[in-house]
Amino acid sequence: MDEPGEHHLLLTTTDEDSSALQIEVRWFDDWASWGIYPDDQFELLLSAGSSKKEFGKEVLRVLTKIWLQHGEEGYRKKWLRHSFPSQQHTQLQRLLNA
Repeated sequence: MDEPGEHHLLLTTTDEDSSALQIEVRWFDDWASWGIYPDDQFELLLSAGSSKKEFGKEVLRVLTKIWLQHGEEGYRKKWLRHSFPSQQHTQLQRLLNA
């Protein structure tokens, strides 16, 4: 899995159970998000279910671990030109602790 391919993360819910989440990770051999590659030609790497709350807890756990490991400057160096999503991290903490 090399450039110029890309992964897509799809999170969907069903009308029957709004607390349930369907998770898919798809691999495209080229940039489907730019319209260069057909968006229906992918390899399904993961298909799983979870609750929204459990998924949110896991995202928060990983974000916190990244922050503790790298900090703001380390994050920017590693992820090039992107700042750590501090506002979203704080917002997710608040939502999950409510």
